[in-house]
Amino acid sequence: MSRLDVQLSAEAATALRDASRSGAATLAAALDDIARRGADAVHVDRVGTEWTGHASAGDYVITVAGRAGDARIVVVRIELEERHRAHDAVDVLPLQLLSRRRLGGGLQGLDLDVRYTWRALRRT
Repeated sequence: MSRLDVQLSAEAATALRDASRSGAATLAAALDDIARRGADAVHVDRVGTEWTGHASAGDYVITVAGRAGDARIVVVRIELEERHRAHDAVDVLPLQLLSRRRLGGGLQGLDLDVRYTWRALRRT
């Protein structure tokens, strides 16, 4: 089987560009595997002449779509596998995606810290 043409949507290209160096390397390896193996490299969600599926790549989930008999696979979306509420809260800020992810990562445990501090103050 020949290599398939893997095309990235604008959203997927931005996510790949904003990924850390190690994350981008993991994503690149997964995309290369998809180009070599095609639909066999993904978990197909919807089967038919037009199919969709997803593949895991480290901390990321890659959502892809394709057509039966077509030599092209489109990467629709690349997103972190597990998103915390803190990421959803900072996604509304007018910052670059990488800055929002860093800020969301820093805020991830803040809600637990505040609750613990509040309980400790109540006990005293």
